[in-house]
Amino acid sequence: MPVRTSDRIRLTDAKARSLAAPERGRRRYYDEGVKGLALQVTAAGSRTWYVVRRRAKGRPEQVHIGPLSDFSVKQARAKATEHLAKLLDGESVQDQRRRERDLARTMNLGTAFEWYLGLPKRRGVGTTKSPKTIHDYRRLFENHLKPWARRSLDTITRREVRTLHQEITANGTPYVANRVLGLIKSIYGAAIEHEEYAGANPTDGVRRNHESVNVEEHLIPDEKLAAIFAAMDQEVKNPHAEQMLRIAILTGRRTGVIRAMRWGDLDLEAGLWVYDADAPLNKDKRRMRIKLSPGVIEILLRRRMLVTESDWVFPAIRARERRDGTTTEFIDRPKDFWSRVKKRAGITERCRMHDLRHTAASAFLESGMTVAQVARALGHQNTVTTSRYLHAKDDGFEERLARHDANTERLIGSAS
Repeated sequence: MPVRTSDRIRLTDAKARSLAAPERGRRRYYDEGVKGLALQVTAAGSRTWYVVRRRAKGRPEQVHIGPLSDFSVKQARAKATEHLAKLLDGESVQDQRRRERDLARTMNLGTAFEWYLGLPKRRGVGTTKSPKTIHDYRRLFENHLKPWARRSLDTITRREVRTLHQEITANGTPYVANRVLGLIKSIYGAAIEHEEYAGANPTDGVRRNHESVNVEEHLIPDEKLAAIFAAMDQEVKNPHAEQMLRIAILTGRRTGVIRAMRWGDLDLEAGLWVYDADAPLNKDKRRMRIKLSPGVIEILLRRRMLVTESDWVFPAIRARERRDGTTTEFIDRPKDFWSRVKKRAGITERCRMHDLRHTAASAFLESGMTVAQVARALGHQNTVTTSRYLHAKDDGFEERLARHDANTERLIGSAS
Protein backbone atom coordinates (compact mmCIF):
# COMPACT_ATOMS: atom_id res chain seq x y z
CA MET A 1 0.00 0.00 0.00
CA PRO A 2 1.45 3.40 -0.95
CA VAL A 3 2.47 5.76 1.78
CA ARG A 4 0.55 9.00 1.92
CA THR A 5 2.44 12.17 2.81
CA SER A 6 1.46 15.43 4.40
CA ASP A 7 2.82 18.95 4.20
CA ARG A 8 5.91 19.77 6.20
CA ILE A 9 5.27 20.68 9.83
CA ARG A 10 7.37 21.87 12.72
CA LEU A 11 7.51 18.70 14.84
CA THR A 12 7.70 18.75 18.61
CA ASP A 13 7.53 15.79 20.99
CA ALA A 14 3.95 16.66 21.95
CA LYS A 15 2.86 17.15 18.33
CA ALA A 16 4.56 13.94 17.24
CA ARG A 17 2.56 11.98 19.81
CA SER A 18 -0.73 13.65 18.87
CA LEU A 19 -0.59 13.44 15.06
CA ALA A 20 -3.71 11.85 13.64
CA ALA A 21 -3.39 8.27 12.44
CA PRO A 22 -4.83 7.44 8.98
CA GLU A 23 -7.98 5.33 8.75
CA ARG A 24 -5.94 2.74 6.87
CA GLY A 25 -2.41 2.30 5.62
CA ARG A 26 0.41 4.70 6.56
CA ARG A 27 1.01 8.43 6.54
CA ARG A 28 4.31 10.28 6.75
CA TYR A 29 4.70 13.67 8.34
CA TYR A 30 7.87 15.48 7.24
CA ASP A 31 9.78 17.70 9.65
CA GLU A 32 10.51 21.33 8.82
CA GLY A 33 13.62 21.28 11.01
CA VAL A 34 15.61 18.62 9.12
CA LYS A 35 14.87 18.02 5.46
CA GLY A 36 14.29 14.33 4.80
CA LEU A 37 13.24 13.41 8.36
CA ALA A 38 9.77 11.86 8.45
CA LEU A 39 7.57 10.38 11.15
CA GLN A 40 5.51 7.52 9.77
CA VAL A 41 2.17 6.90 11.51
CA THR A 42 0.13 3.78 10.77
CA ALA A 43 -3.53 3.03 11.19
CA ALA A 44 -2.55 0.66 14.03
CA GLY A 45 -1.01 3.60 15.87
CA SER A 46 2.71 2.87 15.50
CA ARG A 47 4.97 5.91 15.05
CA THR A 48 8.40 5.40 13.45
CA TRP A 49 11.16 7.75 12.32
CA TYR A 50 12.69 7.50 8.81
CA VAL A 51 15.13 9.45 6.69
CA VAL A 52 14.13 9.68 3.02
CA ARG A 53 16.54 11.34 0.63
CA ARG A 54 17.78 10.99 -2.93
CA ARG A 55 21.38 9.81 -2.79
CA ALA A 56 24.02 11.46 -4.96
CA LYS A 57 24.16 9.61 -8.31
CA GLY A 58 21.66 7.07 -7.10
CA ARG A 59 18.04 6.27 -6.47
CA PRO A 60 16.12 7.50 -3.42
CA GLU A 61 17.07 5.77 -0.21
CA GLN A 62 15.04 5.23 2.94
CA VAL A 63 16.78 4.66 6.28
CA HIS A 64 14.94 3.41 9.35
CA ILE A 65 15.87 5.30 12.54
CA GLY A 66 13.54 3.81 15.14
CA PRO A 67 10.24 4.21 17.00
CA LEU A 68 9.08 7.48 18.52
CA SER A 69 9.13 5.79 21.93
CA ASP A 70 12.94 5.39 21.63
CA PHE A 71 13.82 8.65 19.85
CA SER A 72 12.61 12.12 20.79
CA VAL A 73 12.33 14.76 18.04
CA LYS A 74 15.74 16.13 19.04
CA GLN A 75 17.37 12.69 18.98
CA ALA A 76 15.73 11.79 15.65
CA ARG A 77 16.99 15.03 14.09
CA ALA A 78 20.54 14.30 15.26
CA LYS A 79 20.38 10.78 13.86
CA ALA A 80 18.88 12.02 10.59
CA THR A 81 21.62 14.64 10.22
CA GLU A 82 24.24 11.90 10.65
CA HIS A 83 22.64 9.72 7.95
CA LEU A 84 22.12 12.64 5.59
CA ALA A 85 25.81 13.57 5.78
CA LYS A 86 26.69 10.07 4.56
CA LEU A 87 24.10 10.25 1.78
CA LEU A 88 25.49 13.58 0.58
CA ASP A 89 28.93 11.93 0.35
CA GLY A 90 27.43 9.32 -1.91
CA GLU A 91 27.53 6.58 0.71
CA SER A 92 24.56 4.24 0.97
CA VAL A 93 23.59 3.71 4.60
CA GLN A 94 21.63 0.60 3.67
CA ASP A 95 24.64 -0.82 1.80
CA GLN A 96 26.84 -0.08 4.81
CA ARG A 97 24.42 -1.90 7.11
CA ARG A 98 24.39 -4.87 4.74
CA ARG A 99 28.21 -4.93 4.82
CA GLU A 100 28.15 -4.82 8.64
CA ARG A 101 25.73 -7.77 8.77
CA ASP A 102 27.89 -9.72 6.33
CA LEU A 103 31.00 -8.95 8.39
CA ALA A 104 29.30 -10.11 11.58
CA ARG A 105 28.38 -13.42 9.96
CA THR A 106 31.93 -14.16 8.80
CA MET A 107 33.24 -14.75 12.34
CA ASN A 108 31.75 -17.15 14.85
CA LEU A 109 32.52 -17.14 18.57
CA GLY A 110 35.00 -20.02 18.35
CA THR A 111 36.97 -18.34 15.56
CA ALA A 112 36.86 -15.01 17.38
CA PHE A 113 38.12 -16.67 20.57
CA GLU A 114 41.17 -18.22 18.85
CA TRP A 115 41.88 -14.91 17.11
CA TYR A 116 41.60 -13.05 20.44
CA LEU A 117 44.11 -15.38 22.13
CA GLY A 118 46.73 -14.32 19.61
CA LEU A 119 46.30 -10.60 20.24
CA PRO A 120 48.81 -8.73 22.43
CA LYS A 121 47.86 -7.84 25.97
CA ARG A 122 46.20 -4.45 26.34
CA ARG A 123 48.55 -3.42 29.12
CA GLY A 124 52.30 -3.66 29.21
CA VAL A 125 54.74 -3.35 26.36
CA GLY A 126 52.95 -5.16 23.55
CA THR A 127 53.56 -8.57 25.09
CA THR A 128 51.53 -11.60 24.14
CA LYS A 129 49.26 -13.30 26.63
CA SER A 130 51.06 -15.59 29.05
CA PRO A 131 50.65 -19.40 28.78
CA LYS A 132 48.77 -19.35 32.10
CA THR A 133 46.33 -16.71 30.84
CA ILE A 134 45.72 -18.68 27.64
CA HIS A 135 45.24 -21.90 29.66
CA ASP A 136 42.72 -20.19 31.96
CA TYR A 137 40.81 -18.69 29.03
CA ARG A 138 40.67 -22.04 27.24
CA ARG A 139 39.31 -23.72 30.36
CA LEU A 140 36.58 -21.06 30.70
CA PHE A 141 35.67 -21.41 27.03
CA GLU A 142 35.58 -25.23 27.10
CA ASN A 143 33.52 -25.34 30.29
CA HIS A 144 30.99 -22.62 29.53
CA LEU A 145 31.11 -21.23 25.97
CA LYS A 146 31.77 -24.26 23.76
CA PRO A 147 28.05 -24.71 22.88
CA TRP A 148 28.18 -21.24 21.28
CA ALA A 149 31.44 -21.85 19.38
CA ARG A 150 29.81 -22.20 15.94
CA ARG A 151 27.40 -19.31 16.38
CA SER A 152 28.14 -16.10 14.51
CA LEU A 153 28.82 -13.10 16.71
CA ASP A 154 25.65 -11.26 15.69
CA THR A 155 23.34 -14.09 16.85
CA ILE A 156 24.35 -14.10 20.55
CA THR A 157 22.01 -11.83 22.50
CA ARG A 158 22.28 -9.91 25.74
CA ARG A 159 19.47 -12.01 27.22
CA GLU A 160 21.42 -15.21 26.53
CA VAL A 161 24.58 -13.78 28.07
CA ARG A 162 22.66 -12.62 31.15
CA THR A 163 21.00 -16.06 31.49
CA LEU A 164 24.37 -17.83 31.20
CA HIS A 165 25.86 -15.52 33.84
CA GLN A 166 22.93 -16.22 36.18
CA GLU A 167 23.16 -20.00 35.65
CA ILE A 168 26.87 -20.12 36.46
CA THR A 169 26.24 -17.95 39.50
CA ALA A 170 23.40 -20.23 40.66
CA ASN A 171 25.80 -23.18 40.53
CA GLY A 172 27.73 -21.57 43.37
CA THR A 173 30.54 -20.01 41.33
CA PRO A 174 29.82 -16.25 41.13
CA TYR A 175 33.49 -15.40 40.50
CA VAL A 176 33.66 -17.83 37.57
CA ALA A 177 30.48 -16.24 36.19
CA ASN A 178 32.25 -12.87 36.22
CA ARG A 179 35.32 -14.32 34.51
CA VAL A 180 33.16 -15.81 31.72
CA LEU A 181 31.33 -12.50 31.31
CA GLY A 182 34.66 -10.70 31.15
CA LEU A 183 35.98 -13.08 28.51
CA ILE A 184 32.93 -12.57 26.28
CA LYS A 185 33.21 -8.80 26.76
CA SER A 186 36.89 -8.83 25.79
CA ILE A 187 36.35 -10.98 22.68
CA TYR A 188 33.61 -8.72 21.35
CA GLY A 189 35.44 -5.56 22.39
CA ALA A 190 38.58 -6.62 20.52
CA ALA A 191 36.57 -7.61 17.43
CA ILE A 192 34.84 -4.21 17.40
CA GLU A 193 38.10 -2.32 17.98
CA HIS A 194 39.88 -4.14 15.14
CA GLU A 195 36.82 -3.76 12.86
CA GLU A 196 36.29 -7.51 12.61
CA TYR A 197 32.74 -7.08 13.89
CA ALA A 198 30.36 -4.16 13.51
CA GLY A 199 27.51 -5.09 15.85
CA ALA A 200 26.81 -4.53 19.53
CA ASN A 201 28.58 -6.14 22.48
CA PRO A 202 26.00 -8.47 24.14
CA THR A 203 27.62 -8.02 27.56
CA ASP A 204 26.62 -4.34 27.70
CA GLY A 205 24.09 -3.91 30.49
CA VAL A 206 24.80 -7.29 32.13
CA ARG A 207 25.76 -6.63 35.75
CA ARG A 208 28.68 -8.47 37.29
CA ASN A 209 28.38 -10.20 40.64
CA HIS A 210 29.80 -8.31 43.59
CA GLU A 211 33.18 -9.74 44.56
CA SER A 212 34.26 -9.38 48.15
CA VAL A 213 37.98 -9.94 48.65
CA ASN A 214 39.17 -11.58 51.86
CA VAL A 215 42.31 -9.52 52.27
CA GLU A 216 43.50 -11.55 55.25
CA GLU A 217 44.08 -14.54 52.95
CA HIS A 218 46.63 -12.47 51.01
CA LEU A 219 48.60 -11.04 53.92
CA ILE A 220 52.01 -12.53 54.64
CA PRO A 221 52.41 -13.04 58.42
CA ASP A 222 55.36 -11.30 60.08
CA GLU A 223 57.30 -14.51 60.74
CA LYS A 224 56.93 -15.68 57.13
CA LEU A 225 57.85 -12.27 55.77
CA ALA A 226 61.00 -12.29 57.90
CA ALA A 227 61.82 -15.83 56.68
CA ILE A 228 61.35 -14.77 53.04
CA PHE A 229 63.75 -11.82 53.26
CA ALA A 230 66.24 -13.85 55.30
CA ALA A 231 66.16 -16.41 52.48
CA MET A 232 66.71 -13.60 49.96
CA ASP A 233 69.89 -12.60 51.77
CA GLN A 234 71.22 -16.11 51.14
CA GLU A 235 70.18 -16.09 47.47
CA VAL A 236 73.16 -15.18 45.29
CA LYS A 237 71.77 -15.97 41.83
CA ASN A 238 69.64 -12.85 41.46
CA PRO A 239 70.55 -9.87 43.69
CA HIS A 240 68.57 -7.55 41.38
CA ALA A 241 65.32 -9.35 42.20
CA GLU A 242 66.06 -9.17 45.92
CA GLN A 243 66.40 -5.36 45.81
CA MET A 244 63.36 -5.03 43.58
CA LEU A 245 61.19 -7.00 46.03
CA ARG A 246 62.51 -4.98 48.97
CA ILE A 247 61.30 -1.84 47.18
CA ALA A 248 57.96 -3.58 46.59
CA ILE A 249 57.32 -4.24 50.30
CA LEU A 250 58.54 -0.75 51.28
CA THR A 251 56.44 1.14 48.72
CA GLY A 252 53.43 -1.14 48.19
CA ARG A 253 53.78 -0.59 44.44
CA ARG A 254 53.18 -3.36 41.91
CA THR A 255 56.30 -5.29 40.96
CA GLY A 256 55.70 -4.55 37.27
CA VAL A 257 56.24 -0.79 37.54
CA ILE A 258 59.23 -1.34 39.81
CA ARG A 259 60.87 -3.63 37.25
CA ALA A 260 60.28 -0.94 34.60
CA MET A 261 61.63 1.89 36.77
CA ARG A 262 63.87 4.39 34.94
CA TRP A 263 66.56 6.60 36.42
CA GLY A 264 65.04 9.54 34.56
CA ASP A 265 61.82 9.12 36.57
CA LEU A 266 63.65 9.45 39.90
CA ASP A 267 64.71 12.50 41.89
CA LEU A 268 66.58 10.91 44.78
CA GLU A 269 67.48 14.23 46.37
CA ALA A 270 63.81 15.18 46.62
CA GLY A 271 62.81 11.56 47.32
CA LEU A 272 60.37 11.42 44.40
CA TRP A 273 59.46 8.84 41.77
CA VAL A 274 57.26 10.16 38.94
CA TYR A 275 56.19 8.10 35.94
CA ASP A 276 53.74 8.82 33.12
CA ALA A 277 50.45 7.17 32.25
CA ASP A 278 52.03 5.36 29.30
CA ALA A 279 55.01 4.04 31.28
CA PRO A 280 55.69 0.31 30.72
CA LEU A 281 53.61 -2.01 32.93
CA ASN A 282 51.72 0.92 34.47
CA LYS A 283 48.45 -0.82 35.23
CA ASP A 284 46.94 2.37 36.69
CA LYS A 285 47.22 4.16 33.31
CA ARG A 286 47.67 7.45 35.19
CA ARG A 287 50.62 9.72 35.87
CA MET A 288 51.87 8.73 39.31
CA ARG A 289 53.89 10.80 41.79
CA ILE A 290 55.30 8.74 44.67
CA LYS A 291 57.15 9.93 47.75
CA LEU A 292 59.99 7.54 48.55
CA SER A 293 60.95 6.52 52.07
CA PRO A 294 64.57 6.74 53.33
CA GLY A 295 64.85 2.94 53.09
CA VAL A 296 63.91 2.95 49.40
CA ILE A 297 66.27 5.85 48.66
CA GLU A 298 69.12 3.94 50.31
CA ILE A 299 68.48 0.90 48.09
CA LEU A 300 68.36 3.07 44.97
CA LEU A 301 71.56 4.89 45.87
CA ARG A 302 73.33 1.52 46.15
CA ARG A 303 71.91 0.51 42.77
CA ARG A 304 73.05 3.78 41.22
CA MET A 305 76.62 2.79 42.07
CA LEU A 306 76.13 -0.60 40.39
CA VAL A 307 74.08 0.45 37.35
CA THR A 308 75.93 3.17 35.48
CA GLU A 309 75.29 2.45 31.78
CA SER A 310 71.56 1.83 31.56
CA ASP A 311 68.44 4.00 31.64
CA TRP A 312 66.73 1.22 33.60
CA VAL A 313 67.16 0.80 37.34
CA PHE A 314 66.80 -2.98 36.92
CA PRO A 315 68.26 -3.68 33.47
CA ALA A 316 68.10 -7.14 31.94
CA ILE A 317 71.39 -8.90 31.20
CA ARG A 318 70.34 -8.88 27.57
CA ALA A 319 67.35 -7.41 25.76
CA ARG A 320 64.61 -9.96 25.14
CA GLU A 321 62.77 -10.04 21.83
CA ARG A 322 59.17 -11.11 22.19
CA ARG A 323 56.97 -12.92 19.72
CA ASP A 324 55.17 -9.68 18.84
CA GLY A 325 58.48 -8.13 17.72
CA THR A 326 58.97 -5.79 20.69
CA THR A 327 61.99 -5.91 22.98
CA THR A 328 62.19 -5.55 26.74
CA GLU A 329 65.36 -4.18 28.34
CA PHE A 330 64.43 -4.45 32.04
CA ILE A 331 64.41 -7.60 34.15
CA ASP A 332 61.68 -10.16 33.69
CA ARG A 333 59.27 -11.19 36.43
CA PRO A 334 61.48 -13.21 38.82
CA LYS A 335 59.17 -16.22 39.21
CA ASP A 336 62.00 -18.76 39.58
CA PHE A 337 63.69 -16.54 42.15
CA TRP A 338 60.48 -16.26 44.18
CA SER A 339 59.96 -20.04 44.08
CA ARG A 340 63.52 -20.67 45.30
CA VAL A 341 63.16 -18.13 48.10
CA LYS A 342 59.87 -19.63 49.29
CA LYS A 343 61.37 -23.11 49.29
CA ARG A 344 64.42 -21.91 51.24
CA ALA A 345 62.09 -20.14 53.72
CA GLY A 346 60.07 -23.34 54.18
CA ILE A 347 56.83 -21.89 52.81
CA THR A 348 54.69 -24.54 51.11
CA GLU A 349 51.27 -22.85 51.02
CA ARG A 350 50.14 -20.31 48.44
CA CYS A 351 52.14 -17.07 48.69
CA ARG A 352 52.39 -14.73 45.70
CA MET A 353 54.71 -11.84 44.93
CA HIS A 354 51.63 -9.63 44.64
CA ASP A 355 50.85 -10.43 48.28
CA LEU A 356 53.73 -8.10 49.16
CA ARG A 357 51.48 -5.23 48.03
CA HIS A 358 48.61 -6.38 50.27
CA THR A 359 51.01 -6.86 53.17
CA ALA A 360 52.50 -3.39 52.67
CA ALA A 361 49.00 -1.85 52.71
CA SER A 362 48.20 -3.50 56.03
CA ALA A 363 51.59 -2.46 57.44
CA PHE A 364 50.96 1.17 56.41
CA LEU A 365 47.76 1.15 58.45
CA GLU A 366 49.53 -0.51 61.39
CA SER A 367 52.11 2.28 61.32
CA GLY A 368 49.38 4.88 61.84
CA MET A 369 48.68 6.10 58.31
CA THR A 370 45.11 7.15 57.52
CA VAL A 371 43.11 5.32 54.83
CA ALA A 372 43.51 8.35 52.55
CA GLN A 373 47.29 8.30 53.00
CA VAL A 374 47.46 4.56 52.27
CA ALA A 375 45.32 5.05 49.16
CA ARG A 376 47.79 7.70 48.02
CA ALA A 377 50.74 5.38 48.68
CA LEU A 378 49.17 2.49 46.75
CA GLY A 379 47.78 4.61 43.93
CA HIS A 380 44.14 3.78 44.66
CA GLN A 381 41.69 6.23 43.12
CA ASN A 382 38.97 5.23 45.58
CA THR A 383 39.47 4.87 49.33
CA VAL A 384 36.75 2.18 49.33
CA THR A 385 39.33 -0.15 47.79
CA THR A 386 41.84 0.75 50.47
CA SER A 387 39.34 0.36 53.31
CA ARG A 388 39.33 -3.42 52.72
CA TYR A 389 42.58 -3.55 54.66
CA LEU A 390 40.93 -2.10 57.75
CA HIS A 391 39.21 -5.45 58.34
CA ALA A 392 42.58 -7.19 58.40
CA LYS A 393 44.17 -4.62 60.70
CA ASP A 394 44.35 -5.42 64.43
CA ASP A 395 43.44 -1.98 65.77
CA GLY A 396 42.97 -3.01 69.40
CA PHE A 397 39.19 -2.74 69.15
CA GLU A 398 38.42 -5.40 71.76
CA GLU A 399 40.89 -3.90 74.20
CA ARG A 400 39.36 -0.43 73.74
CA LEU A 401 35.86 -1.87 74.06
CA ALA A 402 36.77 -3.45 77.43
CA ARG A 403 38.29 -0.16 78.55
CA HIS A 404 35.06 1.61 77.57
CA ASP A 405 33.08 -0.87 79.71
CA ALA A 406 35.30 -0.22 82.72
CA ASN A 407 35.11 3.55 82.35
CA THR A 408 31.34 3.50 81.89
CA GLU A 409 30.77 1.20 84.87
CA ARG A 410 32.60 3.67 87.10
CA LEU A 411 30.04 6.27 86.05
CA ILE A 412 26.80 4.28 86.07
CA GLY A 413 27.67 1.29 88.24
CA SER A 414 27.62 -2.37 87.26
CA ALA A 415 24.47 -4.33 86.54
CA SER A 416 22.82 -5.90 89.62
